[in-house]
Amino acid sequence: MKAMFVEFLNIFNDQHGVYSLSAMLKKNGIDVGYVKRMHLRNSIFMIKNNPPDVLLYSSFTASIPRIIDFDKKIKELHTNIKSVIRGHGVTFDPFVVSGSTIDAVCIGEGETVFHEFILNGFKPIRNIFVNGMSPPTDFSPLINPDSLPFPDRDLVYNNDSLLRNLPSKQFFSGRGCPYRCSYCFNRKYNDMLKNCGPVIRKKALIISLKKSI
Repeated sequence: MKAMFVEFLNIFNDQHGVYSLSAMLKKNGIDVGYVKRMHLRNSIFMIKNNPPDVLLYSSFTASIPRIIDFDKKIKELHTNIKSVIRGHGVTFDPFVVSGSTIDAVCIGEGETVFHEFILNGFKPIRNIFVNGMSPPTDFSPLINPDSLPFPDRDLVYNNDSLLRNLPSKQFFSGRGCPYRCSYCFNRKYNDMLKNCGPVIRKKALIISLKKSI
């Protein structure tokens, strides 16, 4: 089984979601590739010549129209390829890809369910629903960061010289935002997952370091 991330955003930030998901997929025996869509034709050519079983998209709202268009073009070439979209854009509005060729949508965190969904033949599971069905209302517990494998940065750095060569790198010591800014996605996100465990989660090493200082 082979999965491939396709990145649509030309940004200067480390792709923490991709790093974490890739590490978990590889831990569960799934081969993982990465394509940075700098040019539509080149990206399609790369996938056409080395087609995966599953395409994985990370989305902000602004990138969703391009993802929908790209997925349609790929499916015209390879009808057997499946696709899953995740990220802020579809978590905020899970119906935004309705009517598109994208096969499934992941709401919220995906590390504990992505590999199971893919390996079990795209059967709906907590946090992930098949496009055209109703989104889930029952979500997996929020992830304990200490339960995750070491982030797979090599996947992106080996294919994105811009991020690889930046003189500084970003790291997360935990997950979750405690603030409720009216303009921010996290306010709705925290309300959506309020019954799934503590929103603010820190790695045990960080907590122990704070206690020793």
